[in-house]
Amino acid sequence: IIISESTYQYVKDLFLVRMIDLVAVKGKNKAVEIFELISDLEEASLEQKSFASKFDEGVQLYRSKNFSQALAIFQYTSKINPNDLASKLYIERCTE
Repeated sequence: IIISESTYQYVKDLFLVRMIDLVAVKGKNKAVEIFELISDLEEASLEQKSFASKFDEGVQLYRSKNFSQALAIFQYTSKINPNDLASKLYIERCTE
């Protein structure tokens, strides 16, 4: 489930989420952050929390244009969850 930044503000204390990306939205001048809803915060496993935290770290490094360190993190998150399309996308972006 993907949610916007405004929805995130309402649920951030109830759910574990990870920042996915910035997207252009028709009718808006500024890009909007989108988040993936992962789990109810109380039910989130330590592995889910660690994965989300590490992924968020990678996104911050990517946005800071530190592509080599971001790449290492996304390769790590991709090994934890080989089916994670967001990690694969960021690996491609960092490589480019």
